Amino acid sequence: MDFLDVCWHDGNIKSIDYKFPLDKKQKAKIVIIANVATDFDYSDRHDIKITFPDTLDITKSIDYEILADNVKTGAISSARQHQTKIAAKKYMKYEFYLFGGLISIISKHSKITKLRSSK
Repeated sequence: MDFLDVCWHDGNIKSIDYKFPLDKKQKAKIVIIANVATDFDYSDRHDIKITFPDTLDITKSIDYEILADNVKTGAISSARQHQTKIAAKKYMKYEFYLFGGLISIISKHSKITKLRSSK
């Protein structure tokens, strides 16, 4: 599943897990669990796991009170990805626009895995 194939609008982020590097050879890794529609008629919702290996940067600004107010209808407004260069190296920037905040991640790539159906 590709990042752009996911129907992010009205989805919810359920968790964010950070794996911090313990030496210079290791890379930071972020794993997000989200509940989103997997078709563009929004009839099929699933939990997915988005893994960001080789993470260079994460920036978060979240108002949890506003986020909680939007959970029933979906707290994700939209998401996008685009290429960026840092120190002449190519990375991808992933942005999650939330009703109540923004999560921005710079990583080499992302991997999305469908976890289970949630009805």
